[in-house]
Amino acid sequence: MKRIGFKIVGLLFLALFLFTGCSNKDKKLEATLTEGTGIWTFVTKEGEGKIIFFEDGMAKADDDGEVNATYEIKKDGTEIRMKIVDSDVYTTMENIEIESDKVIKVDLSKNGKAATEPCKLVK
Repeated sequence: MKRIGFKIVGLLFLALFLFTGCSNKDKKLEATLTEGTGIWTFVTKEGEGKIIFFEDGMAKADDDGEVNATYEIKKDGTEIRMKIVDSDVYTTMENIEIESDKVIKVDLSKNGKAATEPCKLVK
């Protein structure tokens, strides 16, 4: 009976460890995005622009004009969905890879299209 108890307690600790680790990745990405001024330059093949991430889930994008947006970190910190305020237009940043506190690699998808475009966020 003691072995079953140890197994159950072990599984609970393992589950707790896994859930804590997953939430830390979300928090690390959000902390990296909003650290300091929160201003990032996004660089794609088509050009570049600026995004400012705020801790309250709001963002400002400047690409030929300033746009207010909301953002949400999803899928254990591997995806960000940004939606323009008062619009149905959204952009998804997938396969997020934090290279350093100053460089983040992502794949951009616009309005749910399957085709993605590589992009870098640089501080």
